[in-house]
Amino acid sequence: MIVIHSNGSHWRGEELYSIEKLLNVLEEYALDPSFEDYGNFILDADRVVVRFWGNFYELSHVFSIDTDEDELITRLTTAIRANQCREPYQKARKTWLQLKQGDILAKKLPKNIKDSFYEQFADPHRAYSNLPSLIRAYFSEKLSLETSSETDFVEYARLAVIDYKNEKEQ
Repeated sequence: MIVIHSNGSHWRGEELYSIEKLLNVLEEYALDPSFEDYGNFILDADRVVVRFWGNFYELSHVFSIDTDEDELITRLTTAIRANQCREPYQKARKTWLQLKQGDILAKKLPKNIKDSFYEQFADPHRAYSNLPSLIRAYFSEKLSLETSSETDFVEYARLAVIDYKNEKEQ
């Protein structure tokens, strides 16, 4: 049994890509590491049917495939794990882990820093709707999120607010 719920970015009703197309994309593009938090691309809770699902880091090609066929399970598992071993995935994963750490640290920022970020950077027309996203956006532009400790992160956030206020005054 093979059920392809999605494979590629398509409008509802359009024909989905084949498994072979997914295997080709897995060879060419890095997977999105954020899916590590949600089953690491392979869900096999009941051990009868396995779901392969995820998306790619720099390409929108969402996939969700259920199967109980051993050969396909082996092929997709091998392709996904090989993708995760390649340099582009490892680079994307490093960035993702830094951003994830930023999200955790953002929750620990002092209230005055949080309020300043919201006040200075919140814009309903931008995609950034929460504090970690605001900080991430700022750091990715200014500091590349190269923080080594919670203290550094808080200090960078404080400096970012000061930097923004100085730029605004000029």
